[in-house]
Amino acid sequence: MSFRQFLANDSRKSKYEYCSLLVELPDNLTDDIISWGFDYVPNEALFADSKDPLFGREDDTHITVIYGIHTDSVREVAAHFTTEKPFECKLGKIDIFTRHKKFDVLIVRVECDGLHRLNGKMRRSLEVTESFPQYVPHVTIAYLKKGAGDGWIGNDTFNGETFGIDKVIFSSRSDEKTPILLGAK
Repeated sequence: MSFRQFLANDSRKSKYEYCSLLVELPDNLTDDIISWGFDYVPNEALFADSKDPLFGREDDTHITVIYGIHTDSVREVAAHFTTEKPFECKLGKIDIFTRHKKFDVLIVRVECDGLHRLNGKMRRSLEVTESFPQYVPHVTIAYLKKGAGDGWIGNDTFNGETFGIDKVIFSSRSDEKTPILLGAK
């Protein structure tokens, strides 16, 4: 195998440029958010990109703690969670991110000091490339055509729903997911 073939094969193993940490929601909240999206967001409102099937409806419901982690070492990342304790989070109102020029992102806001703390800890402790300087915890519902979701801003369907966090998930560049328990030695 030539070096170019090796590089071509190796680059196909990576789905993402960086690793990330995320939090999964309880199954009942995940089901409710996905169902709400199907019930209230018509297909005509969805942004689609034939070159990238990740757009449209979100079916991997999660909250990103941080994206842009350079290390591939689960062990290195897990070492930062041995003193962490489980904590609670609360869902907020539905909102929209409009900063992308091609599409809007329909989200559920998340109110959670613990997530902010973990995000800051990872920024200080690991080599990280951040795309967004301000951390805004959220759950993505769908990617929408520009302006298609303004009517849902402030919807309080999920507002006040609480859930506990006792682990984070390390997601590798190849999208392999490894749970890291909070407080595990």
